[in-house]
Amino acid sequence: MDTLHILCGGLKMYQALMVYSSNLDYVGRYPHMIKLWQAILVNPASTVSCERGFSTQNHIKSTLRCSLVLETLEAQMRVTMAKIPIEACEPKAVPTFSPSLGNH
Repeated sequence: MDTLHILCGGLKMYQALMVYSSNLDYVGRYPHMIKLWQAILVNPASTVSCERGFSTQNHIKSTLRCSLVLETLEAQMRVTMAKIPIEACEPKAVPTFSPSLGNH
């Protein structure tokens, strides 16, 4: 592993993975390292994005709008998190409200 440490010194994790996976000697001697490396690379370094998602959800689904169905909440969260301007959204046909029919 010392040679691997020397080869990968100063590289980012994904760059070190490329060095490791291109050397069949390392892959043969340490077959589980690639799975470990991949697991490390997909784990976020912090919980900031998760916390941001909860804050967005709490902002959208407030006490005034507590009866949103899951699909509507998810769609609003996607738009909000992607920072898509409302002008760029293409709404579906919105049913009209008729007081004589009630709210459908």
